[in-house]
Amino acid sequence: MIEKNNIKKGGRTKGTPNRITAEMRTQFNNLLQCNFDTIQDDLQKLKPLERINVLINIAKIVLPALQSIEYKDQSINKGFTPLEIILR
Repeated sequence: MIEKNNIKKGGRTKGTPNRITAEMRTQFNNLLQCNFDTIQDDLQKLKPLERINVLINIAKIVLPALQSIEYKDQSINKGFTPLEIILR
């Protein structure tokens, strides 16, 4: 809930994981573990491309998504001149 001046009051604080989503991931993970042999057999029956797509879709549910990282070279902004070596 957001009140005047965009100040958040109540609800989850920023960064707190959603409890329902965490429970669903746990349940789905348990389902996969309990049926691992059957799933393995079913995957072997698929064509390679279909198998990869299934595994990617399962990974999206079971594994947490990674956040991309951006690297900015700060040395350019500080007047750093790269060392140039000339071999003859």
